Amino acid sequence: MYPPGWPGVVPPSIDSAAVKAEALLKSRLGAEWPLFQQTGRIVRTSKRWPAIDYYVERNEKVKVIKSGALLTTLCVTSTRSEPEADRLMTILDLIETDERRLWQMANAKSIVPQIPRSEALRILG
Repeated sequence: MYPPGWPGVVPPSIDSAAVKAEALLKSRLGAEWPLFQQTGRIVRTSKRWPAIDYYVERNEKVKVIKSGALLTTLCVTSTRSEPEADRLMTILDLIETDERRLWQMANAKSIVPQIPRSEALRILG
């Protein structure tokens, strides 16, 4: 295969990358895909903090829910123009493998002004 830029070789477009990422997300979610299509939300329960659920949505901050109440939001953005489906899969990877890293890299915003980020982390344990 010739490298991009050679005559007659057309590099994949951003749209192509988005289509591939969306297909990979669909495959990863499996039976959850129809619910995600309907609600726009992927819900994952924390392995580290069982009372915590993460609501992962397209183009939105990750909502951190504790015992049914919104505790905080985590702002996770991509550093390059990656497809949104890739961002969602990165967040899922972090939730499932390294939640502390997710919290370290995210910009957490407390919903209740009296609860700063450090306190939210303390509440989580």
